[in-house]
Amino acid sequence: MFISLLGRVALISSVVALSLMETAVALSGTLIDRIVATVNQEVITESDLSTEGYSGEIPTREQLLKKIIDDKMVLQAADREGVRISPAETENALQDLQLRNRFSTREELRQAVVASSLSWERYLFDLKVQMTMMKLVQREVDPDLFVTETEIKSFYESNPKKFQHEQVRIKQILFPILGEVASDIIEATLMYDLRRKADQAKVEIAQGMPFEQFSSDNGTLSELGFFKQGDLSPEINRVVFNLGIGEVSEVVQTASGFHIFKVVDKTGTTVSLESANAEISDFLIKEKRGAQADKWLEHIRNQTVVEIK
Repeated sequence: MFISLLGRVALISSVVALSLMETAVALSGTLIDRIVATVNQEVITESDLSTEGYSGEIPTREQLLKKIIDDKMVLQAADREGVRISPAETENALQDLQLRNRFSTREELRQAVVASSLSWERYLFDLKVQMTMMKLVQREVDPDLFVTETEIKSFYESNPKKFQHEQVRIKQILFPILGEVASDIIEATLMYDLRRKADQAKVEIAQGMPFEQFSSDNGTLSELGFFKQGDLSPEINRVVFNLGIGEVSEVVQTASGFHIFKVVDKTGTTVSLESANAEISDFLIKEKRGAQADKWLEHIRNQTVVEIK
C-alpha cells in the first residue's frame, strides 16, 4: 500500500515534532519511560524494573525482567481461561496470613510488610499472582494427578530412614553460662575459663575417666533422658544423633554454656507402610504437581510472544 505525498509530509512532520519534543524533555532533565520488553504486545517499561520495594537480596536486572515477564504471562493465561481472583478470595488469603503470623489487625500485617522493605502494593500484587498461579494449576494440572499403590510402596522401600523414628538417651556435662556480667572484658574472660575447663574435662574422659564420675564446682553432670529427632536444638541434634551407644561428644557450645554429651542408649521404631500411605501419597502428589506445573508453564512460555527491546 503506497503512502500519498500528503501522507508522507504529515508522517515526516509528526516524526520531526516527536523528535523535537523528546529533545525538549531531555534538555529539561526529565527522562521518558522507555519500553524494555513486550509480552504478547503488553509493554514492560523501564520504571517496572525498579527494585524499590523488594526485600532481601535485590534481584539483578535480568532476574527482575524474567519475573515480570512470567507474572504477565501467568495473568494473561488466567485472563484467557477466565480465571479470576475475587476480592473475597484476596480478603480470605490476607485473613489467613494475618492469623498464621499472629497479627491482631490488618494494619499490623501491613506495617510488618513495609518494615521488611516490601511495599504493601507490591505485596498485594505478588499475592494475586501466586493465588492466580495456584488457581490455574488446580484447574489445568490437578485433574490429571494421581499416584498408584506401586509408586507408594516403591517410595517406602527406597527411603527406609524416612520412616524410622530414632530416639537417643543422653547424659551431659554442662559448664553453664550464668547471668549477665559487668563488662565485655569480664565476659570474655569467663567464657575462656569455662571453655578451658570443658576442654580439660573432655581430655580426662578421653584418657579413661568414667563419664559418670565427673565432678566439678563449675560443671554439672545430669541425665537428660530420651529425645527424638527435632526435640533438641539443631547444633545438639547434629552431634548426638551421629554418636553410637557409649560414645562421648566433643565440646558443644550453645547459649546455655559448654556441653559434653554421652549417648547411653538408642531405640527406634519403624512406621508401617499402611500408616505411612497417606503421607507418602501427599508427598508424591506435591512432587508431581510441581513437575506438571513446570511443564505447563513451559508450554505457556512457548505460546507467548516476548520481545526484549
